[in-house]
Amino acid sequence: MSAWRKDCPQVSERRVHLEHQRMTRYVFSGSRIGPMLSTLQVRFLRLCAKDGARYVVMGGQAMRARGLDRATSDLDVLTSPLVKDAEALLKVLGGIDDRLPRSVSARMLTTPLRRLRIPDADGIAIDLLTSIDAINFEQAYARASTLSLDGCPCTVASVDELLTAKRASQARCLANASDRGQSPETLEGYAMLAERDALDIAMLEGLVLAGPTL
Repeated sequence: MSAWRKDCPQVSERRVHLEHQRMTRYVFSGSRIGPMLSTLQVRFLRLCAKDGARYVVMGGQAMRARGLDRATSDLDVLTSPLVKDAEALLKVLGGIDDRLPRSVSARMLTTPLRRLRIPDADGIAIDLLTSIDAINFEQAYARASTLSLDGCPCTVASVDELLTAKRASQARCLANASDRGQSPETLEGYAMLAERDALDIAMLEGLVLAGPTL
């Protein structure tokens, strides 16, 4: 059964440490983390299609959908700021776990800078992002493509939107990595995240150079 957790807009020190551990495997081994969508993630995407909930897949799973061998496990989903879309998403969440609509509201789903995390029993999660730096939902949705991810159709961000988001993330991580008021472990974690973003940017820029994409 899924659990429901709300993260603060800021990246917590614990989250930086966990991401640091995950990305150490990614950067230095080249192995893929979580090669397939989880059962929970597939169910979420299918219910979104059934119930008409608008969203845009971002992050590593969007890169995978566009043919890049990107190590990842969680499904990052940018949600719509409109109340009617939030209500459709609440219906989707109820189809996943009938306790979820009691833990979250349409207001929460339309408040910027929120990360609403739904992990499965193995800790592989759906991360609902109510906003992303430098990304406008309506523009991202208009530019998105319907692509297949592990055989599941989903709405995937354009390469341009992914690049914009990754560049903003890298700039933020580099700024945090230079803040000497934090612990050495946290600074190292931010540096690792910035390195991950740099690798992602290089892969996405390679797609741009390769020619037109969907």
